[in-house]
Amino acid sequence: MNSTTVQTITRIFGRDGGGAKALLQTMEEETQMLPDGSRTVRVVSAPDSDGRPQPSRHEIAETKKISQDVEDENNRDAPQHQWRSSSRHPN
Repeated sequence: MNSTTVQTITRIFGRDGGGAKALLQTMEEETQMLPDGSRTVRVVSAPDSDGRPQPSRHEIAETKKISQDVEDENNRDAPQHQWRSSSRHPN
């Protein structure tokens, strides 16, 4: 991490069958500001049957500044072998 990088972790909670609070989804997003735009890596995870987070979606968004007021954004899914585990971040 540095002064041009922002990391955001969003956790969505709900209720399980017994009414207890349960983690439903985690979204980790890391945005790096570049001289000509930005690059965002987003990983969405959901708990498996043992409650451990498992990545279910991985996206990369690259934004290029075309002019002062116009940006072009390119979104794509990353191949699964490039996914990083969301369990690297403590709760």
